[in-house]
Amino acid sequence: MLDFSSKTPYDLRFSLFGIPIQVHPFFWLTAVLLGMGLGNQENGTQLIICWVIAVFVAVLVHELGHALIIRYVFGARPWIILYGLGGLAGHHPSYSIRRPKTLGRIFISFGGPLAGFLLAGLCFYLAISFGRDMNVYLFKILWFMFVIGAFWGIINLLPVLPLDGGNICREVCLWLFPWRGEGVALQISMISAIIVAVVSFMWLQQPFLAVMFGLFAVLNYQTLQGGRRY
Repeated sequence: MLDFSSKTPYDLRFSLFGIPIQVHPFFWLTAVLLGMGLGNQENGTQLIICWVIAVFVAVLVHELGHALIIRYVFGARPWIILYGLGGLAGHHPSYSIRRPKTLGRIFISFGGPLAGFLLAGLCFYLAISFGRDMNVYLFKILWFMFVIGAFWGIINLLPVLPLDGGNICREVCLWLFPWRGEGVALQISMISAIIVAVVSFMWLQQPFLAVMFGLFAVLNYQTLQGGRRY
């Protein structure tokens, strides 16, 4: 997997709810690149800024969904990194009090999309209820967060590693096929990634999604080839 999460002098570092958070510079660059299409609209620069704020909040909320479950359900000390490919929540194993089993790991993986769906619902409610009296840019931020929380939540539940849906699929496969579940999950992930990449490119006209899932397909294939015991 490509790694843009290494520490740099330009990282933004802070804590939220006692959880250490690191934001890598590539996170901001990726967010800007994803919002570049907004620059062609009226007040394009302001819209790109609104988009970047929305991406930051939505991805952070998603990772907090993972991290808070890790801490309050399993008693571990979580951390969060936002980097070029999205976000990552993890924990220090030595501090874990209750080691999560299959259902627990599924619960942790689902916590991120669930938090995103809750954020999307809140943003939709606020936009519908108070949109007429709201600052236009605040309304745009709420709308962007709704789209990101809902759309990315659905995408993230696809059975493609390393997405949350892929991790859930792997846990189910390991439960059903203890000796070859990892290989089955990688095969499902690779095929699903190829399908999503083709659909994104040919029908949805979403080149970023096509490239991202194409990369996931290649990485899953390489992992599968590297573990022929599967």
